[in-house]
Amino acid sequence: MSQVPALIQRQQQLVRSIEDSLPRLKEVAPPSVDLDKFKRLAMAYVYNNPALADCDPVSLRAALFECATYGLYPSSVLNEAYLIPFKNKVKMIPHWIGLLKLAKRGALKDLRAYVVYKQDEFSIEYGFNESLIHRPNFDHDFKDEDITGCYVVK
Repeated sequence: MSQVPALIQRQQQLVRSIEDSLPRLKEVAPPSVDLDKFKRLAMAYVYNNPALADCDPVSLRAALFECATYGLYPSSVLNEAYLIPFKNKVKMIPHWIGLLKLAKRGALKDLRAYVVYKQDEFSIEYGFNESLIHRPNFDHDFKDEDITGCYVVK
């Protein structure tokens, strides 16, 4: 029972650290980042992941600064970036949705991702006359075990 208050105390210290970091986060975040939303999501991450309370607080701030710099929200709900405890440090790991968001901000404005199922017609040819043909078959149940591949085109 005595560990629960200690955990809550460490989480509250991390939350205060997040609040203290907001002015500096504002300096590095792109204008599109809503800092109130960023703060709420970061705090929720701390409270929903007790393992973060055992990590170095400086590494948590560094991970949050990395999120803010890239304009990604730390959230397992929005799937833009995850804060992962690893050997007493917090690492920011972008989700593929976050990577797609970053790519769309740059030179890649129109990316489309597709999943290929075994029921689909699919062929790809490399060389001087490259081609990709994908004719989806929509007359089947879309089950994970039927996935044969995926690809992205711009």
